[in-house]
Amino acid sequence: MKRLRKSGFTLVEFIVYVAVFTIAAGGLTLIVTDVLRIQGREAASTEVSQQLTFVLNTVHRLINDSRAVEAVYQTGNEGVSCSDAVDYCTMKLRLEGDSLDPTWVVASAEGVNIIQGDESEGDDSADNATDRRITTDKVVVDYMRFTKYEIEDGHPSARISLALNYNSTNPQFAVTRSVQSAIGRVTAAVFDDHLLPNAANTYDVGQTSSEWRVGQTSSEWRNGAFSGNVTIAGALDLTSIASGFLLPRVTTVQRDAISSPGAGSLVYNSTTGKYNFFNTVWNALNLWTASSTAAYYNDGNVGIGTDNPTYTLDVSGSGRFTSPVPVDAPVLDNDAATKAYVDASGGSGYTECYAYAVQANESCPSPFTTLWSTSGTSCVTTGPNGGNATVYGPGYAFRFFRYTKARLTFAVSKRDTSPCYWPPVCPRLNHWWPKIKDHKHTSGFKACF
Repeated sequence: MKRLRKSGFTLVEFIVYVAVFTIAAGGLTLIVTDVLRIQGREAASTEVSQQLTFVLNTVHRLINDSRAVEAVYQTGNEGVSCSDAVDYCTMKLRLEGDSLDPTWVVASAEGVNIIQGDESEGDDSADNATDRRITTDKVVVDYMRFTKYEIEDGHPSARISLALNYNSTNPQFAVTRSVQSAIGRVTAAVFDDHLLPNAANTYDVGQTSSEWRVGQTSSEWRNGAFSGNVTIAGALDLTSIASGFLLPRVTTVQRDAISSPGAGSLVYNSTTGKYNFFNTVWNALNLWTASSTAAYYNDGNVGIGTDNPTYTLDVSGSGRFTSPVPVDAPVLDNDAATKAYVDASGGSGYTECYAYAVQANESCPSPFTTLWSTSGTSCVTTGPNGGNATVYGPGYAFRFFRYTKARLTFAVSKRDTSPCYWPPVCPRLNHWWPKIKDHKHTSGFKACF
């Protein structure tokens, strides 16, 4: 029967085992420590890289969306331009909309801030502005510089130089990332209220002639929408033959609601169907000039019933006068061929009309002879002066008579209820009108001349 040996490790064995365990534990600890350190450093590097990319993309988007890169300078000091000797700079951008304009990109040791809608980035009064930091406290801005470039025949561009450090006191996590990038305003023309060139009176918006690329000779814009004023220093040349020029079309109420219209403003009044212009008050636009209660037209011929008047007053069709139409007195013997006087008067349901020509230096024959008809039928009676005659009837009476100088004229009267009617006898210089007396007759007229 064997005896069991009951004994422990010898001292040498124990020391060997302890040494092996210590070496193994130390190795494992070193491995774990290195893994944690590497993991922490990679996390720091990732954090810095992500925030650097985010800042760069945000600034890039703001510059692209801006109307103009207005200024770059040392943060907090507009009088000092941004240069390599300056660590922290500010860039001022102009954007559309009161809530966005202006926009500031402000760099400091604490981080990068975007301020929008404020007229000063450092007055501690945001004026309803949006102020937000686009970096976190995990990073520290080492430097952030802007450079503005003016490019001839092109849009301004900007260069950004940015460096971020990981915010840690552990030197093992000391991670720094930097970037330099040039950003151009390639989409600045998307705005429909401003398009700002970097030189006045130099650039065009579209063109209608000359080949600007192979196979395309026109680069016209299709539609334009404006909410404010359009100021044109040169000629406004409208060449379209497919449509007309449309003025603002407003009702009378809308026209009167226009605030402070400028002198010369022109609209189409859809209520009255007339063009209206403003000169102290709104007036209808026409070719006639108002003077008190009269209107006159002093340029060219006037046509009534014709679109091609060849005389000063050219009437196509019949006319009516309800008041005397005076004609200037003739001067020459042949003026009576074209001078006449027409009159109409009425009352109590009847109308009287007569027309006669005037010849200079004529004398009326004397004595007067009375002719009349009693039969009620038309007749012709010769007067005593060689050619004078009257025609009687129940309607109009036509009287033909001749002066001593063999000038033939006539008068037309319409029957009325007045017992007698005398046209005027008016001596004007050497011009005498014939004296005619019409007496009422039951079946017509009789005349004395």
